[in-house]
Amino acid sequence: MISDADEASGSKNWPSGESRPLEWTATSGSLSSAGPGLEVEQGDIFERIRRQPNESLGAVTLFHVLEHLPFMAMVDLLGQACRALVPGGLLIAEVPNAKNVRVASGTFWIDPTHERPWYPDLLEFLARQAGFAEVSGEYANPLAPEPELEDLQTSVRGVISSLHEAINGPADYCLIARR
Repeated sequence: MISDADEASGSKNWPSGESRPLEWTATSGSLSSAGPGLEVEQGDIFERIRRQPNESLGAVTLFHVLEHLPFMAMVDLLGQACRALVPGGLLIAEVPNAKNVRVASGTFWIDPTHERPWYPDLLEFLARQAGFAEVSGEYANPLAPEPELEDLQTSVRGVISSLHEAINGPADYCLIARR
């Protein structure tokens, strides 16, 4: 059976439409994410992914990992994940949403191990360059609910909606890439 590699300890918000197959074996890089029947292995993420045989993994998840890496290490990790995935295999990588002003200029920097926020369009470009055939993204975890704007003029509604999205919109971005 093909296994899957979960290499994160952050919150796990699986994108809509993606579900675990019934026959699922996983190795996890995080003790906190291991459940019954899952093998746990702690170690260096780069050593782990490099020793995976080509086309040996069904999925790789990187929840709140990429923002801790320098640029070239992040590019290498995306390439190694693509190499290790079977054709049709799935990469899910969630990062803080750099398009959100509160996140990119404030809450992101609370964690001193964060290197930099990664812009979603850049991540999608780099995933394509790494060899992923299908690349998309999904935003998650809004910081505040959408405001009630129906009583306002259309032009005012657009401005307020844009400001709300930039300041209180999704806190996270999830890169979804298929090999």
